[in-house]
Amino acid sequence: MAETIHFTYYLPDDTELSVSATVTPGLPMRGPDLHGPGEPAEDPEIEIDEIILVQRIDAGDDFDVSDLYIKRQDGSFVCLEESIGEAALVAFDER
Repeated sequence: MAETIHFTYYLPDDTELSVSATVTPGLPMRGPDLHGPGEPAEDPEIEIDEIILVQRIDAGDDFDVSDLYIKRQDGSFVCLEESIGEAALVAFDER
């Protein structure tokens, strides 16, 4: 069953984003039995519904994160959409 969650995500420069995402949990692992070898657990599905800038001049505007990357403190780059998706899973698990 899908559940909509709302959480705050901070960019490395402390820009605050208000995020709304729908998370659908995956099916749990099914162990082997007499009818088959079983099934591995499915990953949850995450759909980012809305991202809104909170603390900037253009606050309140919808924020599109497709194809945006952020630089981590270790110098590596990460896709912003993936990072927000990971944060959505953490917020979903902590609810």
